[in-house]
Amino acid sequence: MIDWIEALEKVGIDVPLGIDEFSIKCPFHEDNVASCAINIDKGVWICFAGCGQGSLKTFLKKHLNYNDIQLTEVLTPKPSLSLDIFDDIDITKVDEEIEDVFIPDFIPNKFPKWIYDRGFTESILKFWGCGTNNWGDLIIPIHNTQNKLVGWVARRQKAIPKYMYSYKFQKSKVLFGAHKLVNVEKHVLCVTEGALDTMWLWQHGLPSVAILGATMSKEQCNLLRSLKIEEIVLCFDNDVAGQRAAEKATTMLSSSVLTSVIELPNMYKDVQEINNQALLKEVIANRSFF
Repeated sequence: MIDWIEALEKVGIDVPLGIDEFSIKCPFHEDNVASCAINIDKGVWICFAGCGQGSLKTFLKKHLNYNDIQLTEVLTPKPSLSLDIFDDIDITKVDEEIEDVFIPDFIPNKFPKWIYDRGFTESILKFWGCGTNNWGDLIIPIHNTQNKLVGWVARRQKAIPKYMYSYKFQKSKVLFGAHKLVNVEKHVLCVTEGALDTMWLWQHGLPSVAILGATMSKEQCNLLRSLKIEEIVLCFDNDVAGQRAAEKATTMLSSSVLTSVIELPNMYKDVQEINNQALLKEVIANRSFF
């Protein structure tokens, strides 16, 4: 089965977290109104300006100007490598090769009002090094496990898509928040879809990392295994995409680490909507094991 989210991200298209259908600026004409709609669940696209429509395979062929053989090579998952082969690599030298990341118009330690309205505290926003920009977005820096800045995500209050990532940032290779685990006991670790979900759990005393999407990559799975966690608690969104993500992640993780999944009450779409700490901990305490 083709992972359309991963395939689209390979050609530089950011897929919003937990959303099956979204709009982008059409890559096939000069587009200022995001006239191209993509449906991940159905695997289809359409440009309302008349550029075309069809399966996401035709979209990628048109986008890349590839034939069927070339496209198959792009869509075929590459085998994941065991982390053991990296044991002799000097991590410091690897980090030196990572290009420095620049956050444009970044205003540190200043935060948009709407993030306070959602219950986030100033101390937790500072803990994550957040800030804002000239458009009132919440800017969240993203670090690798060695605490090097490798990207950033802008959470926009009203614009579509809601999440905008830094140029060339590869979500599939990073666990957001893993760099904060250095001095934390690693008995139980929550895993969420989005950065804000992870920040919310930390605010309520629950260590967490985020996969920054609705699909856990093999690289992220290997990173989780390398953390030597006793139990991983999957805290994904309360929707079809979240359920699919939990099923896939459980399959990937359960053979090597104790894995559990929370069940959110129907009225909550994600952990961020639970602003009662006692209820949040109760939901996690009632998790199902696999």
